[in-house]
Parts: sequence; structure tokens; C-alpha cells
Amino acid sequence: MTLVPNGSIYRMGSNGCVQVPGNVSRIAAGANGEVWSVGRKGEIYRLANGQWNQIPGSARDVAVGRDGSVWHLGGPNGDVLYKWNAKDENWEGIDETRAQTMSIGPDGDVWVARPDGSMTAYD
Repeated sequence: MTLVPNGSIYRMGSNGCVQVPGNVSRIAAGANGEVWSVGRKGEIYRLANGQWNQIPGSARDVAVGRDGSVWHLGGPNGDVLYKWNAKDENWEGIDETRAQTMSIGPDGDVWVARPDGSMTAYD
């Protein structure tokens, strides 16, 4: 999947790029094929059977680990790290210490950076 600056989404098809319905600000795909996105107003979506399904919560970023774990930055100020609990189908707050950015490393650890330059890794 590819996200272009205007929010349109494309995937590779047998005849080249094919536009996928939706208009988002962030997108992430896992090795298991799951695709998650953040809408223009912070809404969270999961792509299933070719349709975007809205998931409770709001976010400003989303990431999917190679193990299929889903993480997002959200909360009232957009600086809380959450992890998706697939069993209970809800978000669990993991880090409420002003996360500025997040990234998933090749080993699957989720790294959070804060405005003061400190970082924390979660597995």
C-alpha cells in the first residue's frame, strides 16, 4: 500500500497500481496483511474484506509490528502510546509520558521518543 500526499491510497494489482477507497493521513501494514489507518480527523480504521471499518479511539499515528501487534499515538493531546488488544478488541494505554514519535524496529520493539530527547523501547 502507498499513501500519497492528498490522502489517497494505492496498492499494487496485477495491472499496476489500483486506488483503494479512503482518504487518510497515516497508514500501516503488517506482515500478516492487516492494514490500519488514521483518518484526516484522527479516526482509526482497519481494512477488512476490502472495506475500512472504524475502530473506537482517535490517533495521530499508527504502526503495525511484524508480529501483527498494532500501536498508535492518541489520547487528548495525541501523546499517549496505545496497543491494540485483539482478544478484547480495545486499546490498552502503554505509555502516558508525552510520546512525540514512535517507530517499530526490526526486532519488533516499539520505540517512543519524547520532546526532552528521552526514549523508551517496548516489546
